[in-house]
Amino acid sequence: MLSETEFSELSDSLSTGFFADKVVMSLARTQRLGRLQDNDRPTIKEAKHLLEHVLDGVEWLDKKKLDAKSAESAVAFDRAVHALPSIRVPSKFHDYITHLGQILQTLQEKGNASEEEIQEVRSFFFSYARAVSIESQRVIERSSEPQGVMIWAQPNQETP
Repeated sequence: MLSETEFSELSDSLSTGFFADKVVMSLARTQRLGRLQDNDRPTIKEAKHLLEHVLDGVEWLDKKKLDAKSAESAVAFDRAVHALPSIRVPSKFHDYITHLGQILQTLQEKGNASEEEIQEVRSFFFSYARAVSIESQRVIERSSEPQGVMIWAQPNQETP
């Protein structure tokens, strides 16, 4: 059975993964239709908000003050680092996340961006979703336990 902490971690990572998938779908729709649809605007706004949390997480490394907001930002930062394994220089990471945020801002304001820019943001959120999926899988499998103990209770099976 999952502990409360594990259940909370799993819930958060699944929710974040589904959100990242939703961003990918909104961006794909924008690419296909050539314009951001009104019903996708809240998703794009929230995606920009997530990138702001990632940047706050970068700044948290210098402050190291832990509260509810900084914890959320640190998690977002960690997930983004896992989504971008090729960027290991802090200033380049910060610049790249800022760049993605600017693309989303342009998309919100103008309703469109270049095909390449949309694809760049879409690729990031695809990788972000994959990183979160791996995180979820680790909680589900509990690979640290012998033989990958099942976490969900199995129905009682009667023996013949």
